[in-house]
Parts: sequence; C-alpha cells; structure tokens
Amino acid sequence: MPQTLLALLALVLASFLTFNQQRLTLRSHQNLVTDEVELAAAGLASEILAFVDGRSFDEESTPAAIADANGMVPEAPGEFTDGDTFGPADRGDEGCDLLRPALTPDCDDVDDVSWDPADVDDDGWRPVEIRLSHERSLPFEVRLLVYYVDNPDSMVEAAGPTRHKRVLIDIRSPFAGDENGVYRGTRVVSYDPIKAEMDWENSDYYDSTYGSGGDEDGGGPHDQTPTP
Repeated sequence: MPQTLLALLALVLASFLTFNQQRLTLRSHQNLVTDEVELAAAGLASEILAFVDGRSFDEESTPAAIADANGMVPEAPGEFTDGDTFGPADRGDEGCDLLRPALTPDCDDVDDVSWDPADVDDDGWRPVEIRLSHERSLPFEVRLLVYYVDNPDSMVEAAGPTRHKRVLIDIRSPFAGDENGVYRGTRVVSYDPIKAEMDWENSDYYDSTYGSGGDEDGGGPHDQTPTP
C-alpha cells in the first residue's frame, strides 16, 4: 500500500512537472510570436508613414489645385481645407491603398488617409497584408487619424487649419496584442510650399503658360519657407 501511494505521488509529480514545462514552452512560443508580429507591425507603420509623407500636405496644395489656381502656391493656413473634411470627403471612391498608391491616385494628400471618428458606421480599421515568401502573408488592420496641431510638439487638435498635421497610426493583429492594437505611432507633417511647388512642376498638371500670378520660369510666387 505505501508503495502504491508513493507511485501515485511520483506520477502526479511527474505530470505536474510536465505540465509546467509545456506551459513554459507555450508561453515562450507566444512571446516569440508576439515579438515577431510587433516587429512586422513597426516595419509596416514605417512604410505607411513614408507613404503619407509622400502625399501633398493638403487638398489645396496638390498639383491639380495649384494648376487650377494658375500656379499660385498656398501660403496661409487659412487657404487649407477645414479639419472636419478630412478622410472620405475628397479621397475618391477607391479609398487609399496604403501599400500600392498607384491604385488609388485620388488619395493625394495627407488627410485623405484619415478616418472619421464621428462616423458611427465606420470604426476606421482597414485590412492590410504583408507579403511573405512562399506565397504567404501576414494580416494586419490599420487605422489612421489626421488632425491639425498648432506646433509639431502638440498632441492637441488645433481650433483651425495650421501648417502642421499630426498623423496617428494604430495597427492590430489577430496574432498578438488586443482589440486596441499591437502598435501605435505618430508623426507630424509640416507644410513646405517649396515641396508643393516642386511637386506641381514635376506633375502632368504643370504648364509654364498657366497665366498671370507666377514668374516666367513657371513657378508660382511664394515668400514662405518651411516652418521647423
């Protein structure tokens, strides 16, 4: 009888040790997966923010808008669109393809990528896939919010248009994190009238005979320099 009890005790102890070992192995695997997903999310965020940086600052500073204004490059913040028009107002029916911008040419300025928190029918999350080897992919969901700020250090939304737009990006994954996301990043995009003019001159909208308001070299007049 004592030997039977000792054998049962040994069996229970062995089972307990095996269970703990399996639990530690599973936890280690989960941590490894989470680290890899977070690293992939950070890389995806960097690529998307680079995409945003490449857009025009505002709908009124796109090459098409400058061409419509006979080459006049916007100077004052009052010339920019209101913050309540960000998002679907002018980005076109196709939306914004964050990884293949050529597919959505109407997504042409910074705030086009923004979602509208006031839209109760849209939570802002958009599916994005990272292509892997052997025809595999890693799915994510991305949400971006854009709003004016008074200066690059501010996180508070400005009362009206300014020369700075803050971009918030949230990324979530079915393999890591929770419903609030696995990654959050932010960047401020500041208006550069020289970039706006150069983008226009390098676009199909440029025409050196656009009319009055510019100089004979084809550049619209401006006296602003980029705000730090």
